[in-house]
Amino acid sequence: MACEHPNTFVNRTRSFLLGLDKPMFTSPCGKCEGCRKDMQNQWWLRVRQEVIDCYDKGGRVFFPTFTYSERCMPKHYYRNGDGRVDFFPCFNHQDKNRYLNSFRKQFEREGITKGFKYFWVSEYGEINTKRGHYHALLFFDATYNKYSDEEIIQRIKDHWAFGIVGANKELGMKVNPYLITQNSSYVSKYTTKSLEFFDQPKVKAFIECKGMIGLKAVKDKLPKKFCSKGIGKGLVDFIKDSDDPKKFFLEGIQILMDEGSKNINIPRYIYDKLMFRYDKETGFKEMTEFGQNISQQIFEPQIRESASNLRMQSLAINIRSKVSDKDIEQFIPIGYDKDINTLAKLINHYMNGRTFEQLAIYKKVFKGMTILDDSDYIFLEDVFYDEKKFMRYANRINNEKCRISISDRLSQDWTDEPMLKKDSYL
Repeated sequence: MACEHPNTFVNRTRSFLLGLDKPMFTSPCGKCEGCRKDMQNQWWLRVRQEVIDCYDKGGRVFFPTFTYSERCMPKHYYRNGDGRVDFFPCFNHQDKNRYLNSFRKQFEREGITKGFKYFWVSEYGEINTKRGHYHALLFFDATYNKYSDEEIIQRIKDHWAFGIVGANKELGMKVNPYLITQNSSYVSKYTTKSLEFFDQPKVKAFIECKGMIGLKAVKDKLPKKFCSKGIGKGLVDFIKDSDDPKKFFLEGIQILMDEGSKNINIPRYIYDKLMFRYDKETGFKEMTEFGQNISQQIFEPQIRESASNLRMQSLAINIRSKVSDKDIEQFIPIGYDKDINTLAKLINHYMNGRTFEQLAIYKKVFKGMTILDDSDYIFLEDVFYDEKKFMRYANRINNEKCRISISDRLSQDWTDEPMLKKDSYL
């Protein structure tokens, strides 16, 4: 789903290239329904792939739920508008770090130095209690196979010192490899739960009372997502090794579900890994050979399709049937190239040449870039979608001030045409 309220920012990249990079760019707001759904889908796809890869390599995945006890539940205390001390439940993410460090060290003491991966999300409980708890997926590769499922589950429970450890009633503690989609979907839906934190009445009152100071005070206590590096990275090889990688960029990745199939766009993290190579020292990025091949395969058909659509949508296709002789006489100066055939030649010149291909390239690549002035482009689509604007343009290029006749223009190629200021012909 597309973002409903995108934000606009100044391009401050260190690798900014004048004339090639856009000075402004838009970014999803991350708060609307479309953004939240898109984020959930991306993480669902990545988590699902990580589970598949783990089992394919002989590993196991566990799905515990860590709940705070009443004594250990983090609380944020504050003085409300009446001067009384109040609190609301929140999260202390250092508890997650303490738990994972303690858990790892026990395995390290037993000779297993290779760590396990994790995907960790936080959530509030029922409406009345709002008790904080965490859902986690813990990925153990084949190195940990000397431990039984029961031993690992017991260790998962032993190291959580802030409450109790449970399991999903339907899915259990150990992830069933045949229920990968359900487990991944269940966890990924909590990746956008942080916004619900502000729906609590006490949190709303606190923010209203403290303003920006209040927001900063609870910034580190919001529900969040944490994960190991490279979650879902197996999608890179999955796409590269497929018979037709291009289809994933055009159609998304198809996932089979109980109710049918679902197509999800390639996650941004995976897209960057496929298309670009980063230089950490300089901050520059360059396109990989795979990225160059994919771009060429995708770009050229898109330009052809866009040019075809522009041609079909343009009112210029039927402009002669839409504009009366009276209109033509009104916009073409009397005594100067009134011949309707000349206008027809002009129209045919733009219809049969590379006009729409150039317009498609401009719209997709160059529009809004620093070195270009959009007002200079005579091929802005509104010229073709409005017959009167097209006629004014025809009048403009026929005017003596242009110092060029229609016959001369018809003999020129598109690339040789002078740029005309928009205000001069509209």
